[in-house]
Order: sequence, then C-alpha cells, then structure tokens
Amino acid sequence: MNLLIWAAALTFLLALGHTIYGEFWIFRPWKGTEGIPNAYNSSLLTKRTLHFVWLIVGVFGFCFSFLFYHLAEQPTLEYQFLYRASTVTFALSFLISFLVSRGRHPAWLIFLVISILVGSRIIL
Repeated sequence: MNLLIWAAALTFLLALGHTIYGEFWIFRPWKGTEGIPNAYNSSLLTKRTLHFVWLIVGVFGFCFSFLFYHLAEQPTLEYQFLYRASTVTFALSFLISFLVSRGRHPAWLIFLVISILVGSRIIL
C-alpha cells in the first residue's frame, strides 16, 4: 500500500481524534468555569498541551505560507517540494509536541510516523 495513504489516514485520524477529544475533555468542561480544566487530573498536562498546540498551529501556518509563495512563483507545484515541506512541518510538530509535553502527549508519535511516511517519498 502507498505510504502516502497511511500518512493521509493518520493525519485524518489525528485531526478527528484531537477535535473530539478537545471538545469533550477540555473545551466543554471549560465553559462556565474559571481557569483551565484538568485533562487526566493534570492541569500541567492541559497547559502543556495547549502550549504545543498553539505552537503547532504556527508551524502549519508557516508551511502553508511557503506553499502559497511557491505556487505564486511556480504555478505547477512540484511533488518533491510538497513532500519536503510536509516532512519538515510534521517533523517540527513532532519535536514541539514531544519537548513541550515531555513525551506525555501521544501526538508526538503520530507526528513522527507521518513525517517518516511522507519523507520516504523524497528523492535525494
């Protein structure tokens, strides 16, 4: 099976799981309360999770800005450029989520696997 299909499926499941988890475990309990709710009875884990998610949104924003700039300069997007940009984006997301959560949030592993799967398509 194509490794990009696995990367696409993992990315989709990560986004779906994170959306559902965040809604039910963080954001719904947060409504009508003061402060940040505790995920798994740990406000520190919740704070670290919010911190790395905030940083990762920036990483994805930078990636898209590079992709849009590249498209503006060269209307036909080269696959290798897309593979490299995606690999770097997910590798940075892996590093941020691993370091900020100190390995306690499982997203780091998924980001790492996605970066490896997409990176396997890069021709050196």
